[in-house]
Amino acid sequence: MFNTKLTCVAMVLVTAGMFGFTPRAYAYTCTTLIPTTTLTIPDMVVTRDTAIGSVIGTAVSTGTLSTYQCTNEAPVLTFQSYGVKGYGTSSTAINGRNVYLLGPASTGIGYTVQLESNSACVSVKNYYLVSGSNIGYACFVNGMFENQPIQGSLGFTFYKVANVTSSSVPAQSLASFILQNDKSVYQSPEALIQSTAFKIRSYGCTLSNTAITVPMGTVNSSKFSSSSYGATMPEVYFSIPLACDVGTAVKLQIDPGASGTVDYRNGVLMLDPSTSGTAATGVALQILRNGSPLTTGAKISIGTPSATGVFDIVLSARYFRSAATVTAGQASASATFTLIYN
Repeated sequence: MFNTKLTCVAMVLVTAGMFGFTPRAYAYTCTTLIPTTTLTIPDMVVTRDTAIGSVIGTAVSTGTLSTYQCTNEAPVLTFQSYGVKGYGTSSTAINGRNVYLLGPASTGIGYTVQLESNSACVSVKNYYLVSGSNIGYACFVNGMFENQPIQGSLGFTFYKVANVTSSSVPAQSLASFILQNDKSVYQSPEALIQSTAFKIRSYGCTLSNTAITVPMGTVNSSKFSSSSYGATMPEVYFSIPLACDVGTAVKLQIDPGASGTVDYRNGVLMLDPSTSGTAATGVALQILRNGSPLTTGAKISIGTPSATGVFDIVLSARYFRSAATVTAGQASASATFTLIYN
């Protein structure tokens, strides 16, 4: 009988302990209302000459989402924090904001994460994850947030962080809303935001030499085809060195230097003043492409490369007789060229 009493008392104590502990552990409850939200990212077009660090594409937003729902019973929550968490690989910082890679590093695209608004603390807007931080709390409260469900909106701005290559970017996890209870317990699962797959197209050209010198050599006026106005000498060929993306429609515009033109329709440039000695007279310089004069100030269609790579523009220059009488001297002319592509 003595042993039986001991056994019964032990069972009562164990049972009482279980009933006393269980309500305290589950006094509050929080539920993740939307574990995953998929955000559509539009296809992007990025030009080669867009500076690294520039905003590209169109910023996107989740709009207001109901992320978490909590209830509270004694013993109550003592503290709650609400914020945002960045996913992916941290790439760089722009304006003090953490930038994450969008897709593999080869895409050259990054994004920032912004808590645009939230119902936990309505006065806090446009809260960014700062450099070096993947988690940020926009607000906190002693006890439980009053506004339930807890709502929020995340925005994403895109940047060029490296040279961009045309590619398909797979879907990935971008960021999440986070909720922490009693300074120690993270609500799980997080309210995750992921992207759709999308495409990036890089277009444009890179110019490897912006100052092109065309050596015309020393020639005799007897080389002109005749003594009449408009007589010419043999062409000297030169190239504008380009590397272009496939599908880039390239146009070229030639504009005369400060000396102007003799005949703009036929690309005839006046000579510049001599920098040493005497300038030649009765001579001008003509710019051509494929044997045809280029009109200065006009946009000339060059073509569209069928593959990414070298796409040099071959031009030529030749002396042009602008008067019946020609005198010897320095014969140089200048022009600027502008590339237009789309």
